Amino acid sequence: MADTTPAAPPAGFVRPLGFGELFDRAVTLYVRNFVPFSLILLIVMLPYSIAQYSMSARSLAQLGELMKGAAGAAATNPLAVYGSTPGEVAFTILLVLVFLLVLPFALGAVAMGVARIYQGGTVDVRACYARAFARFWSVLGLIGMSILILLGTYFGLVLVMVLAIAIVAGIGQLGTAFAFVGIAIAVVLGLAVVGLLMVMAVALTFAMFAVIIEERPVFTAIGEGFARIFSRAEFGRALLFTLAWIAISMVAIGAVYLFLFLALYFHQPWIVSLENVVVTTVIYAFSTVLLAVYYYDVRIRREGLDLETQLERLASTPSA
Repeated sequence: MADTTPAAPPAGFVRPLGFGELFDRAVTLYVRNFVPFSLILLIVMLPYSIAQYSMSARSLAQLGELMKGAAGAAATNPLAVYGSTPGEVAFTILLVLVFLLVLPFALGAVAMGVARIYQGGTVDVRACYARAFARFWSVLGLIGMSILILLGTYFGLVLVMVLAIAIVAGIGQLGTAFAFVGIAIAVVLGLAVVGLLMVMAVALTFAMFAVIIEERPVFTAIGEGFARIFSRAEFGRALLFTLAWIAISMVAIGAVYLFLFLALYFHQPWIVSLENVVVTTVIYAFSTVLLAVYYYDVRIRREGLDLETQLERLASTPSA
């Protein structure tokens, strides 16, 4: 059963958005609901970061000493951050696996928070998590299918690229001019492969939202996710959106590594874990809000959710 809320969204809220308006809407929703969105992610990120810090603090301190060039600093294996004994390494691997298993439900809860706003409600942390975990097996099934789809597509495209490189190499034997043409073709194909995989990732994210928000079965959600993105009207816009989304993520990741470098240099490994919690929480929360806003925008454009909302509002208005 779909989630219901007693209120309706403000007039004009549920409408098609321009490209710039997508990002403006996402920033507005994230800032206004910073506490609940952050709390949803902190429930997952905080325990993970504390456990990770307890395992890696000693090795991070040694790396910091090496970066500062301290006299007598012993050499250390960079992989030691994952543990110094087989037991510690096994625990770290298990910790990462549990984190990767739980994280999709946290992201789904954030998306459910956006859905509640679009339905006129508020971001209730408990209700959002309840809805995400209510779809536990469907979410796991979708994760498995998404991995298979992306890996299958990747290896298929790699095979195409290998054949293209072989053809380019053959063209190059015809002369310098043909070699440049072949290289240009290879570059274009490579960019096309990357663009396709990125847009596919967005389509599969839409499928995840459909499983949680719309309570769709796994295969139905995947089909609808691809249908909503891979259409003549939406594919170009989806590619442009994805490029902007990746650019924002790259800036955030750059900030992560900057703080990491400073923390190691000043021999303060605890800063690494603190910064990891803060920055990754912001990245995950805002990215999911942005994708959820885009998901609703596509649905509004394709399925007329604005009309649906108006009709529901009229139906709930008492007659004079």
